[in-house]
Amino acid sequence: MHVFITEIIKEDGKYEGPKINALSWEEAEIFAEQQDVTLVGMLN
Repeated sequence: MHVFITEIIKEDGKYEGPKINALSWEEAEIFAEQQDVTLVGMLN
């Protein structure tokens, strides 16, 4: 299991989004799309 970081882009700037626990980048991308956030990296 990996922890992925996301960000939320709003009119007034970028903000840290929720952390996503997933088995792969692809799985995290699907969840990020559903939550309307941008996947930006992975913590190990």
